[in-house]
Amino acid sequence: MTCNPYIKVLGKRWSMPIIKELYHADTLGFMELKRRLNNVTPKMLSQRLKELSEHQILRKKDAENPKRTNYYLTNKGWHTYYIINKLTKIK
Repeated sequence: MTCNPYIKVLGKRWSMPIIKELYHADTLGFMELKRRLNNVTPKMLSQRLKELSEHQILRKKDAENPKRTNYYLTNKGWHTYYIINKLTKIK
C-alpha cells in the first residue's frame, strides 16, 4: 500500500517544526525560521518549504523588502497543526 504524499511530507524531518513555528508566529521570513529552528541547514529549510508549499500547507508572500520572502500557513496548514497537536496529546 502506498502512503499519501501529503502524509509523507508531514513525516519528513523539519516539516512539523516549521508548521509549529508558523502556527505560533503567523508569518515568518526565511532567516527568522532558520534562527528559530536552530540546527536546520538553509538547503534543508528551502527544500522543506518548497515541499510544504507544493502540498498547499503553506504559502510564501513577498514582503515590501524585495530581498525578503515571508511564509504563512494556509487553512490546510492551520488544520494540519491543530489535528496533529490534538493527536499527540491523546494518552
